[in-house]
Amino acid sequence: MIKSCMANPELKPVHNVVKQMSQIANRTRDNELAYVGEIASDHYNEHLRKATSMWSNAASQWGKGSGYKGRVVNIISDWFNNQHYGVFETKLKKASDIRWSKFLSSLKGIL
Repeated sequence: MIKSCMANPELKPVHNVVKQMSQIANRTRDNELAYVGEIASDHYNEHLRKATSMWSNAASQWGKGSGYKGRVVNIISDWFNNQHYGVFETKLKKASDIRWSKFLSSLKGIL
């Protein structure tokens, strides 16, 4: 939307406003990504701290010969896959999409 406004020669008188809107959109996107990242990090960190059996299992792989890294990756991947984080991630994405849509609607209202 902003790029098309900047490309339109008829809108040249408002290019400065459009540039400012672009900067606001970029800051808003960056803030949203940071916000979502913080929520996800807090969520995963809390669960990872409590996953003592997964960590013990991963640590027990040391000294069992070649393939240590692959075994540990598989243990951690299996743990994540069994946690059903898809529901959490879907809700987080939906909430973020709603906030972003509201922001874009407010920009359209200005234009």
